[in-house]
Amino acid sequence: MSTRRDLVITKNMVGLDLDVYSGKFLATIDIRSTMVGHRIGAYAFTKITGKGTRQKRHKMALRKLKLKKMAAQKQAVKKIVKSKVLVKKKKKKKKKSTLR
Repeated sequence: MSTRRDLVITKNMVGLDLDVYSGKFLATIDIRSTMVGHRIGAYAFTKITGKGTRQKRHKMALRKLKLKKMAAQKQAVKKIVKSKVLVKKKKKKKKKSTLR
């Protein structure tokens, strides 16, 4: 276990498993030969990537569904309004034709 994130990885450390404190938890790092010369802290991430992305995707999906429903409702209202306007026009035409 190490709390020193600035420790440089050397050749004699290759093959070891180190627990490095990331600020919240201990991250287990398997030291490989490609890591020699780098600092341990570079491999113990302090921020968890992708956290909350599922929630964001879920919110976006719900928002899209709401928008689709709203659009469908608006179209339905437009159809109803158009049909009412047509009915009124037909009634006016019938009244005019009966007066002649």
